[in-house]
Amino acid sequence: MRRLMILGGVGLLVLLCSGPVASAGTLTLDLCGSHGRLAGDGLSSTQSGGFKASAACPIPGGLLLGAGSGNGQSAGFKVTAPAGVVINNIHVIGADNQGIGENTGVWGEFYWNGGPGAAGRSGPFDSGFRSYGCCSQGGLNSQSIGWFIACARSSCPSSNNYLSIEELLLSADEERRPDIAPVGRDNLWYQNGWVRGTWPAPIEADDPSGVCDARVYFGSLPAPFES
Repeated sequence: MRRLMILGGVGLLVLLCSGPVASAGTLTLDLCGSHGRLAGDGLSSTQSGGFKASAACPIPGGLLLGAGSGNGQSAGFKVTAPAGVVINNIHVIGADNQGIGENTGVWGEFYWNGGPGAAGRSGPFDSGFRSYGCCSQGGLNSQSIGWFIACARSSCPSSNNYLSIEELLLSADEERRPDIAPVGRDNLWYQNGWVRGTWPAPIEADDPSGVCDARVYFGSLPAPFES
């Protein structure tokens, strides 16, 4: 016979998909690289005129911006974190650049905090981008980061202009703790004094990055248990 006989001491515990138990956590996201894209990774793209954006993951395609056309036309990628999460660090792996910032009229850069702005943009891309990458940046505290290429002349050539990234590593922090609530008026959580018999103890939990597991404990014992 399964029975519960307790006096108070009911506890709720939530395991987040990443980060510490029942507290705001640090999350990591690996975009592209040697694996395919993850659902809900927050990646979006824009393109206009002869500029194109393509996400061919896994590599060798990678995150590719290329081609050209008239003044102000562009292509770009953007990563947007869900509500309650801010991106703090970015790191680029396997960067390559051809013709961007090299007297072709095509230029580009990374941006964050809504950029551009003194605290919200990288330096312009140039030939050095393919050698040592760009934008290993920390302390961004931004809900979105992005990068683009654009034509800054009346027209820009449509060949031999591209910017590619094999992999983009992001780390982000949650701005709030998870929400945890017992469900139902007859929930064991709401009972006072001694109780006897079988009682429901369902809970609901919500977190910006998702909840992997939620458990009810009686003192130090997980439910259900035999007494």
